[in-house]
Amino acid sequence: MPVLSPTKRKKIVIIGAGPGGLTSAMILAKRGFDVSVYEAKNVVGGRNAAIRTDGFTFDTGPTFLMMRFILAEMFQEAGRDVEKYLTFKKLDPLYRLKFEDRELPSPPTTGPCARKSARFSPGSEPGSTGF
Repeated sequence: MPVLSPTKRKKIVIIGAGPGGLTSAMILAKRGFDVSVYEAKNVVGGRNAAIRTDGFTFDTGPTFLMMRFILAEMFQEAGRDVEKYLTFKKLDPLYRLKFEDRELPSPPTTGPCARKSARFSPGSEPGSTGF
């Protein structure tokens, strides 16, 4: 898509500074639009923003950040290299699901995850009648 000249820049207002709003703003600004982003809360991140209360910080689960290829594509669309802005570190386990009586760590690849899920909840694996 061609970049607009400064004299023909259209103004765009984006409501919400979550992942979608911020990504849209990056890409539209790269394409030459005059973009303003407005957020009702005092932090950006939308559903991915951490919750801070009583001295504790709770990660609300920015699941798309676990998909590096999505971040790379977003930055590429905005004319940037994600590697120049973010440092990636492979996590193993990727996350843990904790229940009252057990814990299910999630490996970074689907094979081990599926096997652990099957042990945790027999019949839940893909292709089974219980899934």
